[in-house]
Amino acid sequence: MHPITYRTLVVAALSALPAIALAQSTPPPLPAVVAPPTPAQPALTAEQLDELVAPVALYPDVLVSPILAAATYPLEVVEAHRWLTQPANAALAGDALTDAAAEQNWDSSVQALLPFPHILEMMDSHLD
Repeated sequence: MHPITYRTLVVAALSALPAIALAQSTPPPLPAVVAPPTPAQPALTAEQLDELVAPVALYPDVLVSPILAAATYPLEVVEAHRWLTQPANAALAGDALTDAAAEQNWDSSVQALLPFPHILEMMDSHLD
């Protein structure tokens, strides 16, 4: 068997260069042009956007984030609001509220709004 030397490796690498160069010189096929998806609804006007964000526009950013995230869970918002209005839960506050809410299977954004019942009430009454 022929021993592998540095010269043998260099010759093998140099002999493979034309094949590598040819493979690299042919560009990959271009992807098919895909039309952007058409929106299901037309874009909102400035007035419609103002009306949409007005209820939460003046809340601090730290509270707006869970509001917007919780808005994607409307059923859980309704459940959380109803849960909070039950007499046994309405009296809860602080850690007791957090502990009781942890037993519920709601998104963390919905649970973060439990200390703010007026926000859950507003979201529940404006599900649209």
